[in-house]
Amino acid sequence: MKIAIVCDSVLLKKSLEIFLKNEISDFSTADIVISDRRFECNKPLLLIGNQADADIKKPFGKVKLLSVLDNYEKELNIRQEVLSPKIEIKECENIESTLEEQIGRLTHEFSTKLIAIIRANNER
Repeated sequence: MKIAIVCDSVLLKKSLEIFLKNEISDFSTADIVISDRRFECNKPLLLIGNQADADIKKPFGKVKLLSVLDNYEKELNIRQEVLSPKIEIKECENIESTLEEQIGRLTHEFSTKLIAIIRANNER
């Protein structure tokens, strides 16, 4: 897992860099962001601090950090699996819609040709 660190606290940032040296990535390629403040981003955010909603409370150690990250990654994978069938259902709906449109066009074309043939026969 690639992790971006966005911290106001220099000490916290340095500690995270030491603990997670092999997983650190820049923000654009990261799978997850660890920060000491909440902010809007399009990636999962793991909050570290003394806030009531913090994912990791200070103080913490390397073992605690890695354990929380492991659990967080598992939770994200479960969410992905749950969301995947919804995407497949939408794709099926699009296929059905396309199929209905094709059948509608063919039916209209057939009706038009059939009416033309019947009119041609009636004129004779």
